[in-house]
Amino acid sequence: MINLKRYSGYLLFGMAGILLGFIVVFLLSSQAGLRFYTLIMLFISIAGFLLLGLIIRILSGSEDHTMLRSFVFITLLQVVAAKLFDQPLWIILDLFAIGYAIAVGIGRIGCHSVGCCHGKPVSKGILYTKKYTVKGLSGSYTGIALFPVQLTESAGLLILSVFSIHVSLHYTPGNAFLVFLYGYGCLRFVLEFYRGDKDRPYLFSFSEAQWTIFLYSIAMSSLLYISDHNLFSFWMLIYTGTLFVIVLVWGIMGKINPGLRFNEPWHIEQLLSINPQDRNSSITVYKTRLGLLVSASYIDTTSALYTFSLKNSTLKTRSLHKILKIYHLKYSNQEIIHHSSEKIQVIFLQS
Repeated sequence: MINLKRYSGYLLFGMAGILLGFIVVFLLSSQAGLRFYTLIMLFISIAGFLLLGLIIRILSGSEDHTMLRSFVFITLLQVVAAKLFDQPLWIILDLFAIGYAIAVGIGRIGCHSVGCCHGKPVSKGILYTKKYTVKGLSGSYTGIALFPVQLTESAGLLILSVFSIHVSLHYTPGNAFLVFLYGYGCLRFVLEFYRGDKDRPYLFSFSEAQWTIFLYSIAMSSLLYISDHNLFSFWMLIYTGTLFVIVLVWGIMGKINPGLRFNEPWHIEQLLSINPQDRNSSITVYKTRLGLLVSASYIDTTSALYTFSLKNSTLKTRSLHKILKIYHLKYSNQEIIHHSSEKIQVIFLQS
């Protein structure tokens, strides 16, 4: 049985976003005589969202929704439907992009209200209590300040929706869709580096969302260029080329130096979950998925000794700073008592 109270904030803002997005799209569609078709667009969007969830559930055994994955799937459905019903494709895509931006922009406030899709630990940010761990918050992040990534994305999407509406009213059809596509792609690609929820696929230091944005921009830019479409612009090549350089360089650097990946969400979660042991107990050495060896033991009731090292590799100063920054969120003070290329020992004081 679904606990509505548990998801009340998420559902409330989600439904409010869909309703407001539809109203705006309905009003904008009047100029093109598409008011009735907006009902079909709404049906396609909701049905596509549910259908994609069902397909993923069948393939993986669990239902998992991501906004970008849904956007790609529903966009394809809107294209097919526009062709079948002989509707103006680029106007349909403009309207869909505006509705999507408003719906997700408000929906992200719902994510914030329940603690899902949260940010990484920062010195000052949003604090969640233990009750949010049953709603979407990673257990090790209770009581730790987190970057308000949901609210930042919400603000960015709502600003982008206003700009897309302006473009749809004053420029040729298709421009609003492309403004949203590349604008949201840029916003989301950057914000992914601040996402802290660990249970998401990563490949070569980049999340599924970042790979989706990268591949989508390549496909759209290539399609418009090959078809010699008047919507194609040289800045699309610059945008896509920049993403390519970032993915290539950062992916190679992450393979060469694992320390660059120490602040990835799942690794932060691993580090914060390692608790000190009693002094009289045998010391256990933990090994993270990036090969970082960690042992921790209490010195007294207010301080603990942590030892960090990398097997068959040196622990560089930049990597040390990332580790200390992560643990500083859990402990009020720290003192390095040993630092060499082989290992680092740090005393942390309880906050």
